[in-house]
Amino acid sequence: MSQFYQSIAQNYDQVFPVRPAQVAFVAQRVLPEGRIVDVGCATGGLALALAERGFSLWGIDLDSTMIDIARANASAGGLGASFLVADMTRLDTAPIPCPVDGVVCLGNTLVHLTPSQVLDFLVCTRKMLTESGVLICQIVNYDRILKNDIRSLPLIENEAIRFERTYAPAATKEALRFQTRLYVKSTSAVLENEITLYPLDQAQLSASLAQAGFSRVAYFGSFMGDPFDSTQSFPTIFVAGC
Repeated sequence: MSQFYQSIAQNYDQVFPVRPAQVAFVAQRVLPEGRIVDVGCATGGLALALAERGFSLWGIDLDSTMIDIARANASAGGLGASFLVADMTRLDTAPIPCPVDGVVCLGNTLVHLTPSQVLDFLVCTRKMLTESGVLICQIVNYDRILKNDIRSLPLIENEAIRFERTYAPAATKEALRFQTRLYVKSTSAVLENEITLYPLDQAQLSASLAQAGFSRVAYFGSFMGDPFDSTQSFPTIFVAGC
């Protein structure tokens, strides 16, 4: 996984800029000025935006290049967020002071794990949280993707990049091959990559969350708080409490 994202690290913020709605969604659901762990933090955009709002932040990512950029961004902005190279499948070994008030995992990060790893992650996360703490995750709406056999995601293009994303069948039926093509306009560089993803539908998520000990789960179809519609929503967003 690290190699896949390392290749786009320098252009990550152009491909996936942090949106104000994402920041507001998280800030409204975590205890004010609480302690948050951003899992799969990439270049730190979300973590730093939340730090600006007074939250204490620890960002982790498996890719060291992403973490280097996040640390540089924190230093440039004079913000005190901490960024660590760590594996989300071994979150309990990361040097993060617990308990925390929120764990955030956005950007389709969760489906890089196998189903058993997802359950382990959820169990570990549950143990990290305070009694009032929440886990906030966002993935692609795989109910819609799988039911309709959708093979591509919307094109991302701006003045800096063009990013194409497609799905293809994998060797096992529970997985998909995620293929990307990044065109960097300033240099005409073309970066092509592929990684295996393990899509999760709402039923699988609900079962795993219950098994991990989360008793309060709400689903949303956007960061504006729209209701989740398995047939129409582009993302699946959930907020899980203990």
